[in-house]
Amino acid sequence: YPLCALAVSDERPVSTQSTWGGKITLSGEGHSLPKFKKGDVTFTVRIRKHKIYHRKGADLGCEHTLTLCQALCGYSFRLKHVSGKVLIIQSNPGEVVQPGELKVLKDHGLPQKGNHYIRGHLYIKFKVIFPLAKSITPKKLSILEKTLSKVDYPEVEEKIELGVGSRVKVKLAPNAAQKIYGIFRAMDAYGMIAERKNESKVNAWPVELDHR
Repeated sequence: YPLCALAVSDERPVSTQSTWGGKITLSGEGHSLPKFKKGDVTFTVRIRKHKIYHRKGADLGCEHTLTLCQALCGYSFRLKHVSGKVLIIQSNPGEVVQPGELKVLKDHGLPQKGNHYIRGHLYIKFKVIFPLAKSITPKKLSILEKTLSKVDYPEVEEKIELGVGSRVKVKLAPNAAQKIYGIFRAMDAYGMIAERKNESKVNAWPVELDHR
């Protein structure tokens, strides 16, 4: 049977639960041939990148930039949601924002697939920008130094990455100490991590101990 092309323009609602590569089928709207059931039209979903938000499942994420003053003293800004609503995002009293910190707005994401009443979360990642050096006068710098030197700071744990060439302390059992140093007692020994001569499944480093 001869087929003819028919151009049709129509709009159909797309679910907010649709994902990249998902299928949308319009039943009974495909080709129509005599003595055959009318076919379907199937669309493959491609989701265009949003200029503000990125999506992971039902969760939404975005970034927002704060000045150092806002990060330390508090912030308040408007954020237009994908739904069209305008959200007022505010800091909590006494909140200090670290660069890269996340703020989570629960139930402000997209509807969960399979359950329209449960929504994902909205994650806001903060960037913190510092003032330009030329804008900080000696007088302002003096005020900042006096203020910031009198506040408390969190303790920072220093993480040491071990590798070839690192100095280490090794606790030796009496038998090991006697075999290495001729002294039968538990003791501490010092040495340097050496390169593995062959790859072993054992998660351990060879250590060249110091001579006594």
